[in-house]
Amino acid sequence: MSLEQLKEILNIIKAWFTNNAYWLQFVEAIVVIVGLPIVFFRWLFYKPRVKLYFDPRETYYQLPAVDLGKDSFWLHLMVKNKSLFTDIKNAQGFISSVWEIRNNKKGMLPLFRSQIKLRWAHEIDNKPKDIIGRRKRRLDICYALEGDKTLYLATKLYPSGTQRTLPPGEYIFLVNLTTENLSRSVKYFLRVSWNGKYTELRATTYKRNIIELIFGLTKEVLNK
Repeated sequence: MSLEQLKEILNIIKAWFTNNAYWLQFVEAIVVIVGLPIVFFRWLFYKPRVKLYFDPRETYYQLPAVDLGKDSFWLHLMVKNKSLFTDIKNAQGFISSVWEIRNNKKGMLPLFRSQIKLRWAHEIDNKPKDIIGRRKRRLDICYALEGDKTLYLATKLYPSGTQRTLPPGEYIFLVNLTTENLSRSVKYFLRVSWNGKYTELRATTYKRNIIELIFGLTKEVLNK
């Protein structure tokens, strides 16, 4: 085949595409119409989504004296993977900040200097865990022992110089959950009340007011 014949064939192909451009536009429209729902459903069913929530029916747990030597009462936060087909990889919980509530005033704990790593309920270590689709796990937050006036934050890895025990009182915990396949951590504010009796540890979701939503919770420390 000569060069001139090749050029003639290319010109015929070019002319065909030019005269039949509407067919290409039609094919492109079909691809968009078919492709968009596929992308949407992949986002809907495969995107990793996590929910942190408090449910009194699931988050209190009384443990007989076995490992700790005394009966204990535990407070959990529920972590649910809301995705259908995507596992949450290497989920790890932290308490990032603690505020004390006294006389209707909130103040940060001065000795809580860095976040602490929490452990998953019924696990012997602080290692991150995977959560498969539509399943949930309990994250240990704190616990109290029978006959003890101390509230213990549920961690085994102790950051140096950071407060990990609390006296009876009322507190706000900022809980952060990080995962391998979420770009941002998931935050949850938990209000914890304890009067010193180990089975009367209680918690509710803390709902921030408009000022706290805009500017954040106070950085002040309450005077003793």
